[in-house]
Amino acid sequence: MQTTHSFTHFRSIIGCLLACLIMAAPLPAQESSETGRTRTDPSQVNRQAKHLLDKALELIDYKQYERGLAMLNTVVRDNPGTTIAYQAHVEMGKHYLDKRKNKDALDHFLLLTRVLAPKPGEPLTKENEAIYHESLFQAGYAQYQSGQYAACFPLFRRLTEVASRTKWANMAYFY
Repeated sequence: MQTTHSFTHFRSIIGCLLACLIMAAPLPAQESSETGRTRTDPSQVNRQAKHLLDKALELIDYKQYERGLAMLNTVVRDNPGTTIAYQAHVEMGKHYLDKRKNKDALDHFLLLTRVLAPKPGEPLTKENEAIYHESLFQAGYAQYQSGQYAACFPLFRRLTEVASRTKWANMAYFY
C-alpha cells in the first residue's frame, strides 16, 4: 500500500513539473515573432552593416584585400537594395580601379547606374543620388582607363545632364 501511494505521489509531481515546463516554454509562433523583431529592427541592422562596412574598409587599407572584399560582399548580400549595400558596391569598384582591374570595377559601377537610375515620379534620396552620380563618373572613368573612349563619353554626358553643377560633372568635363 505504501509503494502505490508514493508512486502516485511521484507521478503527480512529475505531471506538475511537465505542466510547468510546457507552460513556460514559448510557442514556436511567439519565438519567431520575438526573434523577427530583433532581426528586422532597421536601426540595429544599419548599425551592424555600417560597422561591417567600416571594418572592411579598414582591412582594405591594411592591405588585407581578400578579407575586406569578403566583408563588403557580406554587406551587399545581407542588405540588398539599401544605401549601405550601394556604398559597398562603390567601395569594391574603387578597389578594383586602384588595382587596375577595370572590368571588375565597371561591373560594380554599371550595376549601380542601372539600379539607381531615376524612375519617373520616384525621387532618389540624397544619399542614393550622390551614389548614382559617383557611379556614373566612376563607370566612365573605368572605361576611360581601359582605353574605351567611345564607351566613356555617353556615361560622362549623362552625368553632366543629370548633375550639372557637381564635382562629378566637373571631373567628367575634364575627361
